[in-house]
Amino acid sequence: MRTTHDFLAPGDFVYYRSHLTYYFERVNLYAYQDDDANLLGFMGVSGNMLEMLFVDDRYRGMGIGKSMIRFALTQLHVRQVDVNEQNTQALGFYLRMGFHIIGRSPLDGEGRPYPLLHLQYLEKEETKTRHMLSTCKDTISIRKEYNDKKQYLSLLLLADEQETMIDRYIDRGEMFVLEEGGTAVAECVVTDEGDGICELKNIAVHPNFQRQGYGYRLIEFVKMYYANQYHTMLVGTGDTPATVLFYRHCGFVYSHRVSDFFTQNYDHPIVDNGVLLKDMLYFKYAMKPDFTIRHALVSDAESIQNIFQTTVLTVNRQDYTQSEVEDWASCGESIARWEHMVRVHYFIVAIDTLVRVVGFASVTPQGYLHSMFVHKDFQRKGIATLLLRDIECYAVSAGIRRLNAEVSLTARPFFERYGWIVEQAQVRKANRLFLSNFLMTKDMVLS
Repeated sequence: MRTTHDFLAPGDFVYYRSHLTYYFERVNLYAYQDDDANLLGFMGVSGNMLEMLFVDDRYRGMGIGKSMIRFALTQLHVRQVDVNEQNTQALGFYLRMGFHIIGRSPLDGEGRPYPLLHLQYLEKEETKTRHMLSTCKDTISIRKEYNDKKQYLSLLLLADEQETMIDRYIDRGEMFVLEEGGTAVAECVVTDEGDGICELKNIAVHPNFQRQGYGYRLIEFVKMYYANQYHTMLVGTGDTPATVLFYRHCGFVYSHRVSDFFTQNYDHPIVDNGVLLKDMLYFKYAMKPDFTIRHALVSDAESIQNIFQTTVLTVNRQDYTQSEVEDWASCGESIARWEHMVRVHYFIVAIDTLVRVVGFASVTPQGYLHSMFVHKDFQRKGIATLLLRDIECYAVSAGIRRLNAEVSLTARPFFERYGWIVEQAQVRKANRLFLSNFLMTKDMVLS
């Protein structure tokens, strides 16, 4: 602190030291440790606010602060931080990480004469008033509509074709509009249903812009926007395969069914893609999942090895013979090899609320997704999605233009749901035997 806060008076350091217990009790603390459990840095988070972040002077400039910020943004949904105006090093760091100045206070939080700059994370992922994503050809923006929501009635009716039904939620809901080149091409409405639940009541994309990813972008935006306000997001839809598949692709899972919803609430038959709708299917998305991602440690090697071998022997057995999975599992016998990969790859693990390692993934600096496995007892809980999103986020931040992987028969459908393309079917040697898999790739969108 003395290095970065040289503007403080000597007595201030005494004051802050005497109040450390008070500060720490009011935040959730996260430590960054090396493989020998030495503390290299830590941060304190309260809600969506980053209250503190410090890195040991001996390890500054090694990417530790960036790693903690990425974790805070992607896993803790941090969106705000206050920085002392005189702390130019910290200000420059947060600005480079995508934060923007949104305000200033002449005094700090304890009334001391150290002005604070209020920063909010606005880059690509979200802003509560406007979202900008620049590509080589265009500018896409997502903004919140506060005034005349009915001016977008033509879009609203694409998703809900009876205006009286729209009137039930339009006023109490919050509307977001996605524009391209100043033209509204998609919208959605989200309502507060109480008890920590929000509902995506309406989402529509103009016919000329459908099947281009706009709906997915809009849903990802509102998920991030409401991450710290609700624990669950619901969406109701008709029982049509294409729509159900879309919401599953967005991370929603089946919740429940409301029988005869369309026949009892609409004054005419509702037909979607040739299907006469009768029941409303509800899907849910966990805004705060039970699993989090962290960097792997060498000490995780045994857990990683166990997950790899047991998953291959059980989950992959559905697509490979017993002799094939046994040969494949034998490739993970060396603990030293796992330890080496933890050191040289971007290697992450998923942990549950009991701090058990339940999944892992690793990618090389060249963009080869070497491995991604989820414990056999934790399948279909969204862990693979968390791992893959983190890997893809890392790839973008590292400037990797294309990810590639050798994907098993079992995992191919999962990767295809997230936009990966099969380049070729192939046969590759595991240990002694040759096994079938697919060379798959995905191009990254670099800003």
